[in-house]
Amino acid sequence: MASGHHYGTLIVNLDTHRPLVLLPGRDQRTLAAWFRKYPEIQVVSRDRGGIYATAAREGAPQARQVADRWNLLKNIGDALERMMYRHMPLIRLVANELSPKKSPELEQVEPAPYIRRPERLKQLTRNKRHQRWVEVITLHKNGCGLRQISRTTGLSRVTVRRWLQSGTFPEMSTRPRKPSLLDPWHGWLEEQRESGNHSGSQIWREMVANGFTGSETTVRDEVAKWRKGGSAPVTAPARLPSASRVSRWLMPWRIIRGEENYASCFIGLMCEKEPELKIAQQLALDFYRILKTKNKPQLNRWFTHVSESGPVELQRVAAGMEADAAAICEAITSKWSNGVVEGHVNRLKMLKRQMYGRASFELLQRRVMSPLA
Repeated sequence: MASGHHYGTLIVNLDTHRPLVLLPGRDQRTLAAWFRKYPEIQVVSRDRGGIYATAAREGAPQARQVADRWNLLKNIGDALERMMYRHMPLIRLVANELSPKKSPELEQVEPAPYIRRPERLKQLTRNKRHQRWVEVITLHKNGCGLRQISRTTGLSRVTVRRWLQSGTFPEMSTRPRKPSLLDPWHGWLEEQRESGNHSGSQIWREMVANGFTGSETTVRDEVAKWRKGGSAPVTAPARLPSASRVSRWLMPWRIIRGEENYASCFIGLMCEKEPELKIAQQLALDFYRILKTKNKPQLNRWFTHVSESGPVELQRVAAGMEADAAAICEAITSKWSNGVVEGHVNRLKMLKRQMYGRASFELLQRRVMSPLA
């Protein structure tokens, strides 16, 4: 039962919120046979997996199938993320345009920055990653398929496909700089640096006298950068948001609190430069509103709009949804969802962690089915 290697099936009673059975696999015939034992089943809430849809249709033809709303929105989000990988050069361009610029005067007189060990290691990692990317591109140009490239390079097929779709070298997204106690003092520290005051102890004492609460070591480490030729801590380096992060910004309901302004500016600038992104954003928002307002009559119109003007990634998802339209219509109007099941899946993972992932399936099954576990 190692994570990511073996998948099972958990079936939960939506009325009692209790698990009914934990099966060791996702075999369609086994699932259909289980459904046939319970002809009283009236509703089957499921994710978008085709195995579960077919098993429910064969084993419980009397039941209404309900597609899970969260999984539907996730399908939309995954399509937007795949689309964003095609637009990585645009993401890089917009990130540079929105990054804080230093004056030309400072750039001319500023000495070469001192590169600390973590930065050197980061650069080495990037160089190795770039070499692997070049290898992937070269193999693809030589006619190798995804599977062969994956075996040759040791990369997953998902990574290979993503790199080939990006068109340019996909830079790793860096985490934002953490807030520092020195942030409010950057202007004053720059004045001390320009005046030649490079005594960390003296600067720290003056700062403490004016309300600074940090340690002397914090200040001394900062001043040490000046003596080694580092630039003054005026602005944090610009960071490149990942395709996954930018795709979330296209969906207002997924924006993290605190980044609304930057996300709005970033997406606005991207949509100005690439109209396809504005269309994709509107289509995603339209689908979200259909679910939110339970407006089932708008679903067919949404399918039409996607097929006529949507990006290819959304068109593929919409085609799969259209084939499952009956279950999606039930998702729009029904109260049922997979929320209870997801709760039990989290509980199952907790039980596996308690047993360090070493338990047999039989023991795990007993604990999952026990109301006391």
